[in-house]
Amino acid sequence: MRTRSLMLTISLSLLLMGCSKKEVVVIGVGPLTGEGAVYGKPQIEAAAMAIEEINRAGGLLGQQIKFIPYDDKKDPKEAVSIAQQVVINSNVIAVIGHPNSGAAMAASKVYNQHRYPFIVSSATNPQITDQGFDNVFRFAPTDAMQGKSIALFVKNTLARNSLWIIYSNMEYGKGLAESVRENFLAQGGIVKYFDSTEPNATDYRPAIAKLKSTNPEIIVFPAMLPEAAKFIRQLKEQNVKATVILGDGAFDENLKSLSGSDCSKVILSFLVPPWETIPTAKTFVEKFTQKYGSLPPFAPYGYETIEVLATAVTKANSFDRDKIITALHSSDFTVKGITGTITFDQKGQARDRLFSFYKFSANGKLIAY
Repeated sequence: MRTRSLMLTISLSLLLMGCSKKEVVVIGVGPLTGEGAVYGKPQIEAAAMAIEEINRAGGLLGQQIKFIPYDDKKDPKEAVSIAQQVVINSNVIAVIGHPNSGAAMAASKVYNQHRYPFIVSSATNPQITDQGFDNVFRFAPTDAMQGKSIALFVKNTLARNSLWIIYSNMEYGKGLAESVRENFLAQGGIVKYFDSTEPNATDYRPAIAKLKSTNPEIIVFPAMLPEAAKFIRQLKEQNVKATVILGDGAFDENLKSLSGSDCSKVILSFLVPPWETIPTAKTFVEKFTQKYGSLPPFAPYGYETIEVLATAVTKANSFDRDKIITALHSSDFTVKGITGTITFDQKGQARDRLFSFYKFSANGKLIAY
């Protein structure tokens, strides 16, 4: 009887040992098709590259990581649907991505309800980390900071006291436009025009005609790349010669070819200074360019989400989701990443992140203004 009990104990121990290492899954979400793919696809590729490097080096806590990408199509409803699929998988330790603010906001509520760590890549709406969700973390600066940066740039660098604002009426465009207006007025500036267009519009000519009648000099147009390109093209068609300031959503060298303009009067704000000025970015830029041929501007944010997650898992010494969240909130959590040094405040928002300004060079490259 004793021998049988001993054998049963050994068998149970072996069974438990065999089950001790369950599958460890990280979910990456972003628009992989449609107009939003220009942001989502490079970020997911960069995140997958980071996971591959971790696995080649022996894994995370000695375990191989499975990376599963999803396409949220830049659609909040699709983002919620994906989030609801993700949270039923107990092997998922965290979700990264959702680079568009509307999708990130919608999905964050599901991840919060089910206590899944959510590391936002490049969505910039301040509300994402103002909801009181302790599981949401973002290392990109917010539109509140971008709005202030643009206002100060116009007032101090361009030395202009008047501003015209037109925006694409979605989460990103509206939030950034309102932030620019608020901060410019606070600087003693005058906002001479403030209006919106339909999201994903194809014909801006009526809106531009209305804007043109006010004799604009400095136009701020917060929109994503496809919309910005159409807007710039149609400004040129209607012979509007104002300087145009675009936000980070339109930051891409392809803007020049897509708009059919030399973009000589276009200025763009972006989340970081030129990558070549950031020592910690050099190796990533070389590796990603070697693998994919070029470096889309938002790709590093996908890679960085995995760096942040891996650091948190290592610090927690666990794949437990609550322990990962605790590690991310710890006062000594720091990542010296490719976008700079990352630390989080109590809301999960990265501290001390600033925006930089760019213009097009004669050969079509985006360079520091």
